[in-house]
Amino acid sequence: MTAEYWEMKFSRTPIVRTVDVSHNSITLAWSAPVMDRTITAYQFMVRKGDPSGPQVPIDVLADTNSFPPYRHVIASLTPKTVYYIQVRGVDSDGDASNWSRQQVYKTL
Repeated sequence: MTAEYWEMKFSRTPIVRTVDVSHNSITLAWSAPVMDRTITAYQFMVRKGDPSGPQVPIDVLADTNSFPPYRHVIASLTPKTVYYIQVRGVDSDGDASNWSRQQVYKTL
């Protein structure tokens, strides 16, 4: 998919979209941020029930060889619970992009 599909400009911040929400998982798709080096991983920060909770990346996607839109399932979530999720890319030198805008989801 192209930048026109996402209706955005390339930036250092991933643009995140929801693909699916179930009782115990959330599937995300995002555009890759523009970085000086190849992105080798994506980190996902998930806060359960509190938008200002601990800022610790809890999930990492190391396989970035697929074509956009990139997708990932965040699983083992609690039903009927609010989650705040952000995504960022990490390059081969360990430099990270900006975190995406925080998205709010509620599992079914």
